Amino acid sequence: MRSRIDLESSSLAQLSSLEQAFLTEVTRSGASDAAFKLALLAVPLLSFTVWQPLSIGDLADRAGLSTRQAMLAARELVEIGALGRRLGGYLGCKLQSYRPRERFRVIKLSASLGLERDARPADSF
Repeated sequence: MRSRIDLESSSLAQLSSLEQAFLTEVTRSGASDAAFKLALLAVPLLSFTVWQPLSIGDLADRAGLSTRQAMLAARELVEIGALGRRLGGYLGCKLQSYRPRERFRVIKLSASLGLERDARPADSF
């Protein structure tokens, strides 16, 4: 079986170093292949600073997953702390909003600075 990184190397080359580090942390967390695929497609569409609506159904089609598999993968990413999720409903928008969680970004920044810990709480917004 090819590694996740080999499988999507062309997609990874287009990502920023922060996005690549985020996906590395998703992999290290032991996320399922479906969750990694969903994260790979979602992260370039999301911001680390603002909540953005995201259609899991559209991502499912692009990832070659069923809608159910994609919803379970999104739930898994939320449960492991990779993504934050906000329920929709703002101005009639029924899509849920997501953003990569701060703790994954803090891990990357701390590692790049050679620090063991960041002074901010892991999930601060």
